[in-house]
Amino acid sequence: MTRPPPPAGHRLAPHTADLIIEAWGPSRTECCAQAVLALVEAFVHPLDPVSTTPVPFEFERADDDELIVRLLEEVIYVVEVLGVVPLSAQIGTLAGGGIAGHFDVTPVDRVELIGAVPKGVSRHGLYCAQEGPTWFARATVDV
Repeated sequence: MTRPPPPAGHRLAPHTADLIIEAWGPSRTECCAQAVLALVEAFVHPLDPVSTTPVPFEFERADDDELIVRLLEEVIYVVEVLGVVPLSAQIGTLAGGGIAGHFDVTPVDRVELIGAVPKGVSRHGLYCAQEGPTWFARATVDV
């Protein structure tokens, strides 16, 4: 007998030269927030997890798979361009079906790199959908 996953969570799975992120939650927004945590945990360990100024984001309506790609690529962008690492994501749903929120971030010098910073998110094998009461997401990340 297999157990159902906890109400919200995430895990990393190895993949040839890449990384697979799996996330789940009771809502689409919680599943997305868990996917952000999984991505960040793949390459950093917070040394001093003090959040600084939040970094906002907003994505217009798209299919659920595309929203996950946009969100994960935004994480990569803020690391590479702004020099900050998300510690968490606060996400809400827009009236038109998109998502908006902010990352609680810390400067890169307050984390320990434990892996390569991801380069992008592949659309191959991408999945984000509701199954019963739980939302699930799966993405392959290029490292």
